[in-house]
Amino acid sequence: MFGIGTPEIVGIVLITLLVYGPDKLPHMIKKVMGFLRQIKDVTDEVSNTVSKEIHRIERSSEIQEAKHLIEQNKNLLMDGKAEMNKTLNQIENNNHQPNQVSDQPVENDGKDKDEPTI
Repeated sequence: MFGIGTPEIVGIVLITLLVYGPDKLPHMIKKVMGFLRQIKDVTDEVSNTVSKEIHRIERSSEIQEAKHLIEQNKNLLMDGKAEMNKTLNQIENNNHQPNQVSDQPVENDGKDKDEPTI
């Protein structure tokens, strides 16, 4: 914690004991521990806030990427629809054009095709 080892902590306690005396030492330790607890709470809150913001930014970029992919797929579908409509129009135009049939009447030789010949 803060790069302080056991000898440093023992030294700090001894100096505090000499300065404030044994009767105020427990009260000072409670104050220091409360202060450290507040620092820990603040750092945890900042860490959580930063994590939430990072997550929000990542989600935002994922949403933007998804929107881009949706737009690309929409464009592909629209192009496909246009191509299908063009093809259907060509087929419809080909069906409405008159067949190349000669204008000469068909001669009937007087025989039905269904009658057997003898």
